[in-house]
Amino acid sequence: MAYAQRAFIAALLVAPTVTLAQGFSGAELSAGMMAWSEDTNLGASSYAGGVGFDLVAGIGVEADISRHNWRGVEGNSTAYTLHATYGIVPGTTIGVFAGQDRREAGDSTLYGIEGATTLGGFDLSGYLGQVDGASGTGSILGLDASFAFSDALAATARAGVVDDGTSMSSIALGGEYRFGQGPVVFAQVGRSDESGTAATYVTLGGRIELGDGTAFGPRGLTDVIPGF
Repeated sequence: MAYAQRAFIAALLVAPTVTLAQGFSGAELSAGMMAWSEDTNLGASSYAGGVGFDLVAGIGVEADISRHNWRGVEGNSTAYTLHATYGIVPGTTIGVFAGQDRREAGDSTLYGIEGATTLGGFDLSGYLGQVDGASGTGSILGLDASFAFSDALAATARAGVVDDGTSMSSIALGGEYRFGQGPVVFAQVGRSDESGTAATYVTLGGRIELGDGTAFGPRGLTDVIPGF
């Protein structure tokens, strides 16, 4: 069993003890569907979950898992990610992550740095890292942003780049709506490009948050580039 997977399972096993001794900070669960506009028979359903714990003041850990099930093509994938986080000031968090992307074409290890902050109505987060896997060694970059028009409605944007021997990029715009203090539904329209071949995709989904939610999210390759 790969190191990242063992570490993730170990984190889940000790979670009840950590919750009692240190403090549960939040959790997040999400599910969505993605389809290519050129052929809606091709796409994927995605599921993700994450949980965070405070260890000491300002320092915490998070664990994430994401699963992407493809329709129309082969290549299902599962990603495990662990984060170590530090809250610099209220509303601003930095961290490091390490994880593994497991898929039929071969496994990849990912690791890097990340950060998130809130500025007025803007929530901004990003990460920069390294990928080492079946396709080669390269870099990953991701940016996410949202602007809240109200407590319920927000505009969103995201961008991702993977360069591991095959150059891939993605950019998307969308929005989300929160039902009171409950679940959030979201939609995005994006464009992915792989070595000069581009295609448009649409994602629809929802998520629920417990406590303060999580500062960061999964770092699998499909989480960076939808459709990969």
